[in-house]
Amino acid sequence: MNDGELDSIIPDDNVSIHIVYVGGIPASFAELGPRKPPNDIKRELHLTYFGLVT
Repeated sequence: MNDGELDSIIPDDNVSIHIVYVGGIPASFAELGPRKPPNDIKRELHLTYFGLVT
């Protein structure tokens, strides 16, 4: 993913990025993004990206 694509995702109100800290140091991150199914009856939350920091 290039910087331009990333810059369009981060400020999106429908996307949330979470960082897990262990001992004050970033250990992992996750990007959550909602998707609306075709039947429009329920909303789902998708784990779009997950990463571990070593």
